[in-house]
Amino acid sequence: MKKRKGLTLIEIVVSIALLGMIAVVFLTIINTGNKNIFKSGDRTKDVFEIQEKVDTQIKSYDDLKLEGVKVEEKDIEVKIYGIDAKTIKGKLITGIEDGIKITTFVPNKIEVK
Repeated sequence: MKKRKGLTLIEIVVSIALLGMIAVVFLTIINTGNKNIFKSGDRTKDVFEIQEKVDTQIKSYDDLKLEGVKVEEKDIEVKIYGIDAKTIKGKLITGIEDGIKITTFVPNKIEVK
């Protein structure tokens, strides 16, 4: 009997099929990763835009009304152990856009006498 060298057609077809399945898995992982990267980038851009609006509202500190920004008078109470609670008057500024919500508290300006 002669010793065979090389591969049979079935061995080649099976190896190509296995290689194809592995390639599909890796391409799916890479595609999903790319989608998530772009989605995160878009979200970061949206957060930056709404943060700019909130910052503009904070800097103006008057009745400037920007689209997507809500300003309301709010008092917060600060309690520190061993010290009497203090009430701080200020404004609660909330920016909402594309499902992203950023809220910050800005205390009223204190006049020093």
